[in-house]
Parts: sequence; structure tokens; C-alpha cells
Amino acid sequence: MSFQEKLCLELKKYEDVIIYGYADIGMCVLDYIIDIETSIKIANYSGRVKYFATTERNWQSMRLERKGIKIKSIYELREYADKALVIIATQERHHKNIEKTLDELGFYNRFTILHENYCALRECVENHKLIVANNIQQYHLNHQVKLERLRRKVSKGKKVKVFFMTHDAAVFGYSSIYRAMEKQELFEPYIYVVSRRDVGYRDFYADVKKDIAFFESKGYRVISGYDEWGTPKDLHGLNPDILFYDIPKLHGPAANFYNRLDQLNWEYLTCYVPYSLLMVDSFYYHYHTKCIRETWKFFLDTSDSFKRVLADGEFSGFNTVLSGYPKLDEYFYEDGRLPEKLSNGKPIVIYAPHHSLFASNNFATFDLYKDMMMDLVKKHPEINFVLKPHPLLPFQIKAREKEGSISFGQKDYFDYLDEWGSQPNGICITQGDYIKLFKESDCMITDCGSFIGEYLPSLNPCIYIFNPRKRKQDEVYTRLAGKILDTYYVTRTEDELEHAIREIIIGGKDSKKEKRRQLLSKEFPNIGNAGKYICSYLKQLIEE
Repeated sequence: MSFQEKLCLELKKYEDVIIYGYADIGMCVLDYIIDIETSIKIANYSGRVKYFATTERNWQSMRLERKGIKIKSIYELREYADKALVIIATQERHHKNIEKTLDELGFYNRFTILHENYCALRECVENHKLIVANNIQQYHLNHQVKLERLRRKVSKGKKVKVFFMTHDAAVFGYSSIYRAMEKQELFEPYIYVVSRRDVGYRDFYADVKKDIAFFESKGYRVISGYDEWGTPKDLHGLNPDILFYDIPKLHGPAANFYNRLDQLNWEYLTCYVPYSLLMVDSFYYHYHTKCIRETWKFFLDTSDSFKRVLADGEFSGFNTVLSGYPKLDEYFYEDGRLPEKLSNGKPIVIYAPHHSLFASNNFATFDLYKDMMMDLVKKHPEINFVLKPHPLLPFQIKAREKEGSISFGQKDYFDYLDEWGSQPNGICITQGDYIKLFKESDCMITDCGSFIGEYLPSLNPCIYIFNPRKRKQDEVYTRLAGKILDTYYVTRTEDELEHAIREIIIGGKDSKKEKRRQLLSKEFPNIGNAGKYICSYLKQLIEE
């Protein structure tokens, strides 16, 4: 059995992995685990590698993490002693002292990287990186060919056909780019509606038609990704010049005509604009998948994200553009109306539960607090309460019900929505355009990751719920998300949540508003104009 096979076998045994050493050897081990695409799934919040460790008791450095994995003193990680695998990945002259320290702290599950092992891993990693780099280079040479072809088309007076591919109206974030392009003679924009669930999901086409109706009601030009029988269309027949997408793992292989991102990146000039602000610290998922590196242009949301790509991304973020986040432009767009039920002058409080019940990043607390929230609606008719659940919540409830890990099911969930909406001061909103709602609201209660950043421009107070069942939840967020949470009111227990509701929602207290205002102006570039910036950037590239 090779050393690499032994490493993979050890990794499979443990849910928590600590890499002791964060310099060349430690980084090589991390790159091997992630980049070589072993059978181990590592993605920071959903994977096994939790920390880089150092022997320093009071670790203080300008570098607190590498590629999304935080660097901690091994003395701070004692709670992992009996269950984590420690991979010793330093120079061999340090091994004896490290093993002594691990013995003292009770870390007995170990795997040591010797010099010859490091050389073998290094060779694998470098060979893999070379293959990937050559592959990505081919994609970007092909992008240049497509760009030159588009320039010749434009020189003949033809328009640039732009498709905004969206998988769910509830998370649609291209509005300001679409509007900016609609005003330009150069562009011909369309909303291209697809589904992440179109293979093996019985009711997917009903969802697609619902999204199409929503976008058409808003005045967008819409093209369905499916024919009348629900069969995916061949995108070549629609012939877009530029294709926007909003999630780095939108599609997987299913059939010859099924759109995969590696195929789309090869065939079209692709632009990636994440469907949500990057608040959860998963470096590889958010910044570094192969598809992100293959894409023509990656438009980044914040200065913090841009710095991370420059520091840890391969090729120093060669295809990234710091544009700002176009979804937040909606705070400065005056069109759109709130539902009639909210137009009564009462304060508006949003309850926005996440979907991750015992899954993924495990933020969700809906099962814990749904009854408390319903009681709040009934006890305070002087306040409008909006239920804005994550669109995947009913699917997670169905899965957890099947497993038997929760005591209510999907039918109970829909009954809950009906009961909430039947209250004179209650309403459920499950489709898009929620930024207008955020802008007009007075407070939000949520456990969603992306809403940490998306609610900030409202400058209103937010009660953010930590899941009491999740350990070290503070550490899963990006540095920017941590700064934003410092301006919110974070609760970790039911008592704390009840106290925050009394003080902020009922009592109207908010001592942190100025902190939010200062943070917004410092960290969010082009706010209100990101869509125009992206449109102008592409126009300039095409007309060069």
C-alpha cells in the first residue's frame, strides 16, 4: 500500500483533522487532500480539516488563516484531543518536541509526514497543479478567441446577446446588471431560467414555470431552459454571447444536453456573480473551484473577498474583478412595492430561517424557535411579521423527517406557513426581490449566513441566532462577516433570544447603528452602482 493510500485511509476514519504545521509541508498536505480530488470531501465548513496547529501558546500573527483554514495554538484545541487526527507536517527535526507536546495534551491519533512522504506528496501536487494550470490556460486562451469573435460581430453592428442564468427566483441577484445593459444599445439581455433539481426531481418544471411567471411579471425578457415537456434545451440553439451564472456547482453530469459548468465555460464567455454574499468561510467553494478558475470573469463582492483571492488563490486572482455586489444595488432602486398587507404603517420585522437542519454548515434553528416566533406574531398585532424562509428549507425538512431527526414534517411546515400568513399581521414571502423588503423593514431575526451581509445596507438592527447545538460557530464566518456580526445582536440561547426581542423589537433599543454605517462605507465598494460598473467594464472590453 502506498503512502498516499495510507493517508486517505486514515482521513476516512476521522471527522476532525488538524494539520500540525502551516508552512510548506502543511500546505502541501492540504493541497493534496483538496486539489487531488480524493474520495475525502474537504470544504472547510463541511469537511474534515478544521485547523492548522502551531506549538506557540499565545499565537499572534498577521496571518490567522491559510486558504480558509484557521491557524491555532495546539493548546487551544484540547477539546479535539480524543477524537481528531493530527497530521504532523513539519520538518523532521521538530517531530520529537511536537510528539512530546501531543502526548502531554492527550492527542494520540497521529499521522506523521516524513521527508520522503513530503517529496512524494509534493510531486503529486505539483503534477496535478501543472495539469490543472494547463487546462485552465486552455480555457482562457479559448475565452480570448471567443472575445475576438464577439468583437468582429459587434463591428458589424450586431448586438451582444447576454443570458443571466438563474436557478431560483428567490436568490436572483442580477437585476441592476440587467437594467444597466437594457439601457445600452450594445447589449440584448435575457433571463435564462433553469433548475438545479431538473434531473430526478418530480416537480421541477412546475418550479421553473413559477419562476418564469415571476420574472415576466417584473418586465424581464425571459427564456426557459426547457421545452414544453420539461426537456432541457440545447443552449447552442439559443446562441448567447455572454453567460452569467451565480453558483459554482450549478450542474453536474446527467445527459449529453445537460448544462455543466465546465462545458459552459468552454463554450461561452462566462461571468460568475455569486448568488449570495460570501460570509461563510469556505475558501475552496467560494473562490477556488475549478469552474471558478475556468470562468472568463469572476466579479467579486467586497474588498475582503478580493484580498483573499489575491493572497491564496492560484494565479493571484487573474480573472477576478472587484466590482461590488450588484444585489445590494436594489437598496438604491426606487421601483417595486411591498405587499398590500404591509402597507399599514406598522413596524416590519422579518424572520428568515436557514435551511441547514443538521446538514451542511448546520446553522438552522427553525426546529428550536418556530413556536416562539409564532407566539411573537400572535402576541404583537401592532407589528407586521414577515416569514422569509430559505427556499431549500422544505426540502431539508423532508429529508430530516425521513431520517427521523426532527419531530415535524413537510406538511407541518406548509401548515405553519399557512398559519403565519393567516394572522392579520403575518405574511410569508418565498420568492425574489427581498432587498426592497429589507430596506423597508425595521429589524430582522435570522440564522442565514448570506443575510449577515445583505441586510447591512438597511442599517437596521439584526438579531442573529447562533445554533446552540453547533460548536465554535464564531469560527466558520469570514473576517468581514465577523465584523458585521459585531454590529448586530448575536444570541446563543433561548433566553438571550427572548431578551434581544424584548430590548430591540419591543423596546426599540439599538446602540450599534453608527457602527453599521461606518462598516458599510468602509467595506462595500460601488454600493448602489455595482451593476453599472459590471456593464461598463464588459462594454469597454468588447469595444477595445
